[in-house]
Amino acid sequence: MTGPKGDGPASPIKAKYADGPATAADYGRRNDASYGAAQRGWYATRLSVLLIAAVSAALLGFQSLEASERAAQMPPRAQGSSERAKFPHDKAKHRTLDCAKCHTITTTKIDVQEYPKHAVCVTCHNLALESIARPIAYCGICHDPAELRKPGAVITKSQPALFRFPKPDTASQFGAAFSHPTHLKPGATESYLTKQALERQGLSGPLRVRPDSTPPPQPSCADCHHPQPRAAARQISTDSGHSSCFKCHNATPVAKPSMYQCAECHKLAGPRSPHLYGLVVDFKHSPDHEFDTRPRKKADLILPRASDYLCAECHKSAASAATLAAIRLPQQNYCSDCHNGKIGLPDPLSKKVLDSLENH
Repeated sequence: MTGPKGDGPASPIKAKYADGPATAADYGRRNDASYGAAQRGWYATRLSVLLIAAVSAALLGFQSLEASERAAQMPPRAQGSSERAKFPHDKAKHRTLDCAKCHTITTTKIDVQEYPKHAVCVTCHNLALESIARPIAYCGICHDPAELRKPGAVITKSQPALFRFPKPDTASQFGAAFSHPTHLKPGATESYLTKQALERQGLSGPLRVRPDSTPPPQPSCADCHHPQPRAAARQISTDSGHSSCFKCHNATPVAKPSMYQCAECHKLAGPRSPHLYGLVVDFKHSPDHEFDTRPRKKADLILPRASDYLCAECHKSAASAATLAAIRLPQQNYCSDCHNGKIGLPDPLSKKVLDSLENH
């Protein structure tokens, strides 16, 4: 194509606008078209990047979930199958936290009855990242993976798919710091300590006690250990838990620690109460060991005896045990004081019974 005078190639602009020279509006329309095309390309590129990122995150999440599920299906380790979904209280960082950071008790709600809320977890953990990277090992501490796999399962505030609290199949990481000698000191009873507290506050009235004139009472085994019906599986029950301890160790304790000093009693990997009941063959507290049939001299009858002296004679290790783990079964020579075949006393114990005592 040539120009109007045939003296060379025509201008592209003139060729496009043959009726006359291009105007400012023509240039504007051309620029708008170019900008629109560029903008559409930018959005397409951005969308592609976002799609790739979303797919990658989804693949990572699925791979992590599959890995966690495979780990859950593996044979249990020596520490127990609950190891993968148990809160590690013994981690260095967790050891520095106060119990009240995650658990709350009050004078009207004395026991921890539920898992901590997400608001507690996010103060240290990235909840979104943990839920992708460790959906079972992290979220599965509180949320039951079996519930999440059910068709149509959805986690909501009203349906959080939580395990029962506390987990019945998961052993506690804590032992209890409890000393029998401390609780057997004269005056270490709820009523006496309460009266002493009132005295220190200067209160008078029927509860007022003068320590200098009133001997402190001696605690008894029966304060915490109670006989049960003869047909019961355990013939002696034991008071335990906050409801028992908080009678003295409450918000304004008559004896330290208070109910808010959790770590004073709950010790990581601390001593635990041994399971000794039912280990001695053919043993019954009632009626076999309710009465003392040993002969006594008249002089001995004058001396008063504690109501629980029979308990103390057999369970000497408990009376002197500074920790629960130090409690042992009675020694064989304790039993022979009564089981010796003398007139009016039981026959010697059989080898089967003695072996059950010796082996535990």
